[in-house]
Amino acid sequence: MATTREVTLDAVEIRPTMKQVGVRKTVVTSVDDEVMSTDNYTQYYSQGDDMSAEPTQAQDIATYYWSTL
Repeated sequence: MATTREVTLDAVEIRPTMKQVGVRKTVVTSVDDEVMSTDNYTQYYSQGDDMSAEPTQAQDIATYYWSTL
């Protein structure tokens, strides 16, 4: 019985009113290649927050957005 958990970047969201960037990820949990659950979550960041754990693509979008403020 093999359990796997795959996390993928789903979307990067800009919240101009809050001046935040949201990083949405999808988590798929499978047992023996059969999907047991699919969940989504969004982590929000403000300018100056540490985003080093996020994918480069999300970091680049956030850096560009914050440079325009």
